[in-house]
Amino acid sequence: MLIGVFGTGRNGSSLISHLIDGLGDTYVHPVEEKFLTAFDSISRKGRITRFVEQNCIDYQLTNLDKELTFSHLSGYINASLRGIHRHSKEAVGAPAELPLLTTDDLFNTFHSCDAKGFVTEYLNKIAQKIRPDVSFQHHLFKSIETPYIEEYERIFDNIKFIHIIRHPKDVCSSQKRSLVENKNLPESYLGYDYLSCMLDKRWVPHAEFIESRKNNPNHIIVKYENLVKDPNQEIQRIAKAFNLTPPPRPNVQTIFNDLDKKTWGSNPSKKGVKFPVEVVSDLQKKCDYTEVLSPRELDLISYKTKKWLLALDYELFSEVTKKKVILQYVKLEKSEFKNWRTVSFFGRGLLGLIYRRMAIF
Repeated sequence: MLIGVFGTGRNGSSLISHLIDGLGDTYVHPVEEKFLTAFDSISRKGRITRFVEQNCIDYQLTNLDKELTFSHLSGYINASLRGIHRHSKEAVGAPAELPLLTTDDLFNTFHSCDAKGFVTEYLNKIAQKIRPDVSFQHHLFKSIETPYIEEYERIFDNIKFIHIIRHPKDVCSSQKRSLVENKNLPESYLGYDYLSCMLDKRWVPHAEFIESRKNNPNHIIVKYENLVKDPNQEIQRIAKAFNLTPPPRPNVQTIFNDLDKKTWGSNPSKKGVKFPVEVVSDLQKKCDYTEVLSPRELDLISYKTKKWLLALDYELFSEVTKKKVILQYVKLEKSEFKNWRTVSFFGRGLLGLIYRRMAIF
């Protein structure tokens, strides 16, 4: 069985993956992947474009049934393997001794396959290499390719889905804090506008898809707010739905089939904040996060998501009209020019000023 964890980024997809690690005989892949969009982009362009890399697309994927060699895919695979190596070095156990792998170590680079064959062989080979002592029967990966979940449904007959959803205000606030405050990048770095990317290319498509599959037993919906409140209950619910043995420590983050890590790294939303091993019900409050979203950004989030907020049992936080949103974005704000420190950031920022408003009008 193949299991996909889908979220928008900044909404707990990594957390739930580490909490569910150890589920039955399941290999839980710790690196966020973009299997289908990367495959399509390499087939189209010979490389992964910036918008694909940043998960800021929603156009139709037309090359998933074509075949590529593992040599063509090696750039993407090697980047993922570097992520695996970073995790394995911190693992307490055998994977810590694993050397940095490359495509040549795992695959016949002349062998060709379509997107389905690539995902299947990739996860099988990685799982065998990391934990040769475990006979994995199932494989789980995480992705934020939310506009393309239906493509995963089409391609994989036996796939199950875990959807992690979080209030869009908190998702966008966390993303802006990470991007602008912590990494000192401009708002236009993600796509041409981080808010348009997070809402139009991630959160809204995901919410729309979830609503269409809410009564489908192959799709389990987990609200981030419920996960951090009672992780044991949510993880047990997933295990029962998929008829798998629950992980031995559902309240604790683990990796590579119930192994500990020396450290879980820093929270990208705030410098100096380490990820806790166990779940914290309100990390924002504990870490004293300040709200970074402007009033007009809050209104825009409310306007674009209000239909889905109600469907997902979230409270409305604004009754703003489209006219009010448009009027607020007529003028420029100082924050739109923050971190324009390079020529490329300046040029992208200018495009962002236009793109940001086109996405509203």
